[in-house]
Order: sequence, then structure tokens, then C-alpha cells
Amino acid sequence: MTMQPGEDPNAQPNTQPAPPQQIIHGEQQNAQFATNQQQIVYINLKYKPEVNFRHISYIVIGIGITLYFGIFIFSMETDSFLMTQIGTSLCCFSFCIGFILDGMFYKGKADWEVSTGQSNGGSITGMVFNFIFAIIAIAFAILTIVGMGLIGL
Repeated sequence: MTMQPGEDPNAQPNTQPAPPQQIIHGEQQNAQFATNQQQIVYINLKYKPEVNFRHISYIVIGIGITLYFGIFIFSMETDSFLMTQIGTSLCCFSFCIGFILDGMFYKGKADWEVSTGQSNGGSITGMVFNFIFAIIAIAFAILTIVGMGLIGL
């Protein structure tokens, strides 16, 4: 921008927005303002499987906890240590199944993330932790059953 004699050097230049482009009979008006802009469309990707194993895992864990409390209350009324151990073992098995189902959810999500060009590190980590927790839960269930055999129930 060049200064004209008599202009104030501190004055703001007169900037006006470019008038909109008009097409009249195939000719483009105000061509000096035409720019090539790309339109960016953001797509909110969300993993929605047909069979949601995560919801099924919540149901299985809920059933296991409900069974545990039901069996625990029954065992307190009948004074049966065996029933308490069976309830504990069933609850641990339900957690094991729930963790496996949640791991299956993460496996499907990881595959979907790869197919959409996203990082699947979080899903792989979740899947690995779910299977580790499943092994721990099955170990507790087995130890509960073995414990019943060791004490002669």
C-alpha cells in the first residue's frame, strides 16, 4: 500500500468487505475478489454396533450381583456357608463374562476405528485390560470353588 501526499500515516485503511459474486449470463462479476475456497464438512463419527456387547455385559454383571445378594440373603437365613461361597463364585463368573463381552465390544470398536482411519490405541488398551480383569475374576471364582473343596463343603 502506498501513501499519497496529504494522507495521515496513522489512519486506518478503508477496508470494506468484498461484494458477493454475481453470475450474469455466464460472466463473473467482481472477479478480482473470487477465491477458491474448499468447504470443510465435519462428520461426527460414533461407533454404534448392531449388537452392543457393552450393554449385554452390563446386564450380565447386574444379574450376577443380584444373584449374589439374593443367595447371600438366603444363606444368612439358612446359615449355609456353602450357599455364600456359591453366590460369590457366581458373581465372579458373571464379572468374568461381563469383562469378556466388554472386550468383544472394544475389539469391534478397534476394527471400526481402523476402517474409518482413526487411532485404535485406546480401544486396544481397553480390550487388553478387560481380558486381564476377566482372568482375575475367573481366578477368584475358581479359588472360591477350590476353597469350598479344601474345607470339606
